Amino acid sequence: MTSTRSLTMAGVALAAALLVASCSSEQDGAASPDDTANTDTTQSTSETGQPEAPDDSDSSQSAIENPKDIESTDICALLTPEVAASYGLDPAGEPNEDSAASAGRCAFSGDEGNRVSLAGWYGGQGIDDVYSQEAQFSDWEPMEIAGYPAVRANEIEPSVTCALFVGISDTQYIDFNYTRSGSDEDACAGVIDVATAVVPTLPDAN
Repeated sequence: MTSTRSLTMAGVALAAALLVASCSSEQDGAASPDDTANTDTTQSTSETGQPEAPDDSDSSQSAIENPKDIESTDICALLTPEVAASYGLDPAGEPNEDSAASAGRCAFSGDEGNRVSLAGWYGGQGIDDVYSQEAQFSDWEPMEIAGYPAVRANEIEPSVTCALFVGISDTQYIDFNYTRSGSDEDACAGVIDVATAVVPTLPDAN
């Protein structure tokens, strides 16, 4: 009974962390998934019906080649001024001091209403932590970004905001969120473009 209870409690803790990561914060302008409460224009997650703990035997990620490491990196520095400018974003990102993301979260705003938010996570099972929660998302599309495993994952139709998770090592991943401006046609195309520009510039793991 003790081991079963421990496994159940571990499952609840992991599920809660990912549910926190799958919500959106209007305060920092991030699209879902995020680590704070949602607004009516972004995804929301109920606190009930939390999934069970993931089974490590079902892990869908093999060892990542050419791993990156963002554990000691300023999260706001991951989006370079050049990339920010190419999307009409203020290069001075706004860190979210209340973020639960282990490497922090930073949001960049544009004059036309578009926003980019990115958060870094380390210390777990990398993107496998996201794969194990597939049932939480109605929009789910695995892909590769710059040679790294990724998945587009949103709890509602990503018509205004779109979220993308990219595994950068066996224990780290970044979630990118893009909120489109009125002139953008596709929020998901925007988040893929941003992630494709950012991931190759990340620091290599030692």
